Amino acid sequence: MKHLPLARLLRPKTFHEIHGHNYIVDGFKKILFPLKHHTFLLTGSRGLGKTSLARLIAAALLCPHAELKHDPCGLCDICDRIQKGQHPDLVEIDGASKTKVEEIRDIISSSMTLPLESKYKIYLIDEVHMLSMHSFNALLKNLEEPPPHVIFVLATTEFHKIPGTIRSRCLIFQLQAPPAHELVGYLKSFCHNRDIPYEDDVLFAIAQQADGSYRDMLNIVEYSLALTQQRLDDHSLFNYFSILSHTDIHKIIDQILESDTVELKNDILKYFDKGLSADKLMKQLMSWIVEQKDIVQQPLVILYQELSKCYQLLATHPYPQSFVLMSLIRISMVASLKKKLN
Repeated sequence: MKHLPLARLLRPKTFHEIHGHNYIVDGFKKILFPLKHHTFLLTGSRGLGKTSLARLIAAALLCPHAELKHDPCGLCDICDRIQKGQHPDLVEIDGASKTKVEEIRDIISSSMTLPLESKYKIYLIDEVHMLSMHSFNALLKNLEEPPPHVIFVLATTEFHKIPGTIRSRCLIFQLQAPPAHELVGYLKSFCHNRDIPYEDDVLFAIAQQADGSYRDMLNIVEYSLALTQQRLDDHSLFNYFSILSHTDIHKIIDQILESDTVELKNDILKYFDKGLSADKLMKQLMSWIVEQKDIVQQPLVILYQELSKCYQLLATHPYPQSFVLMSLIRISMVASLKKKLN
């Protein structure tokens, strides 16, 4: 049997199964039932579910059971073929490989023919920003006045590269990257449903590694489960990923706020020796602060500002680990930060 990556195996089959984009789902339900627009543009960073959402739009329009609950059933033959990319009235196009204007003209020509099985013919153009300017111009008229049976769903990770003439003819939906605590909630649900042992510290570390991407997070989970015999409570994962646990981060924050420069230096050097990068350390420290409920405390606000200044200079420094170490020691010496974190 063909192995499917976890990220593909867990692709949502209905709007109800989508996690973290409730405002997007609510908007689509109002627009699709009944259909009020024919051209959509989904934008957001990698791994947020743009392609999955685009397929659900197709399923919502083609599934015979969707009208009743404003949601595709996810169980019928039509939904199954859409998820597998086998439905003849859903045409998926990779914008990165279909950049020539002649290829776009072929697509436009084929859109004039009626759907084979359904009421609509749906064109999903992924990574649409990769199209050439001539291709965009060729597509323009069809986006503005598509045939009544044609739906265009465009997806991109680089919204700024889409010409204004194209953007103005689309309904635009911006998918936001979820914060770490939201990803942790998703992981807890995943573990509960599969009886996988876990610890919050490990889940938080995985969520931070994913950097807002559901796909990256599930890839990390699959890799982690393979390393630890189907467990997510093994702290050896921190060594595999060269990252810090939640407890380690809290310890560094306390050392900075207490001006414990000796222990701070020893621990930072220890983490660097284990393979932790300067960039990853700074990101984890700043992310930890943002996730705190008591972030309005003055020491945390000042600390975040100082860390941000350090991070901005990090990319251009020839010795990033030394720069971060000395910057953290300097920050710990600031008098206004000498207040213990409650």
